[in-house]
Amino acid sequence: MPKSIHLNAASNIRQVYFTPSGSIFQPGTMRFSTSTGERTVTIHLEKGVWWFQNDKGISMAETMLSLFMVFLVFGSLLPLAHEMQVRLELKKERLTAYETLHEAAKTIASAGSTEGQRSVNGILYSWQAEGPCVDYVDFQGKQVRLCIE
Repeated sequence: MPKSIHLNAASNIRQVYFTPSGSIFQPGTMRFSTSTGERTVTIHLEKGVWWFQNDKGISMAETMLSLFMVFLVFGSLLPLAHEMQVRLELKKERLTAYETLHEAAKTIASAGSTEGQRSVNGILYSWQAEGPCVDYVDFQGKQVRLCIE
């Protein structure tokens, strides 16, 4: 061991012994005094499997599982949720365009107008009696034209 690291007397094991089959002879905790403070290494035995934990009780397997879950959320679920939000917004705009056509048909029948405009949520829907059609620019900046066939 380096001279700056000392094994504390509070350690309940002094050495880690491995049997010829690769298992650990005795579990326990080794406590070390270092230049940056006290550190511990805990060695567990569970069903013949051994693993190490750091002084905060976090093992490598727990860390890897946590990282996997973070990558799963941000790598697949978040883009999927964003795509679903975009589709929903486009469908809402299309529904408003069809509502505008319905209002235009009522206006054409009652007042005889041949064109008009309607603004909903910052989007301007322009309609014409010819067709009848409605034009608007969606939230992605694309020009859209819907007509009744």
